[in-house]
Amino acid sequence: MGTFEDQRLYNPEFIQENRLAPRATVIPSLHKGVFYKNRLESELILDLNGDYRFCWREQNDIEDFYRSDYDDREWDILPVPSMWQYHGYSEPLYPNIRYPIPFVPPYVGNYNPVGYYRKVFKTSKGGRKILYFGGVDCAFFVYLNGEYVGFSKGSRMPAEFDVTEIICEGENLLAVKVFTYSDGTYLENQDMLLASGIFRDVMLYTLNGTYIWDYHIKA
Repeated sequence: MGTFEDQRLYNPEFIQENRLAPRATVIPSLHKGVFYKNRLESELILDLNGDYRFCWREQNDIEDFYRSDYDDREWDILPVPSMWQYHGYSEPLYPNIRYPIPFVPPYVGNYNPVGYYRKVFKTSKGGRKILYFGGVDCAFFVYLNGEYVGFSKGSRMPAEFDVTEIICEGENLLAVKVFTYSDGTYLENQDMLLASGIFRDVMLYTLNGTYIWDYHIKA
């Protein structure tokens, strides 16, 4: 059957868990305009970019990294957004004719390095809380305050999770486990520079009782 992670990483029919349905992300808030250029000025959005505690391992061998009592003081500091290869953790690859993994789809072989991220942030209760990842390469598992939030593949698309019931008043711990490869690697990593990590914005949205969630334009 494989591990909890394996059942999700190497199953083409399992592309997400608890991820909200895709939507248009340039959405005006009813409280204050939230567009691409000024979205982080809104009091409804908490910017979770910046320095994260980070640990890179050649294999998935840290089981309890998401626990609040886990000691990460000896971990390194990595900025988010970024890709860890550009900060000295292995090197980027350029897959062209050959895959960077053994060709045994949907599996990727025994070498699948993992990046572990941890960040403590403060927020308030109230409203619907949405955790937003603009892009993570390649597949990742999310934990908040020691609880499993969800899983996502599709590195060039946003992933959003409803964390309303998990968020705490005051201090919170966000923990993310990012795998270099998944079955998605067979589609994503040809004729491109392969690098890994949380490479786009991370934010926490607060939605009040009335809000625009999605829209479309018919020309």
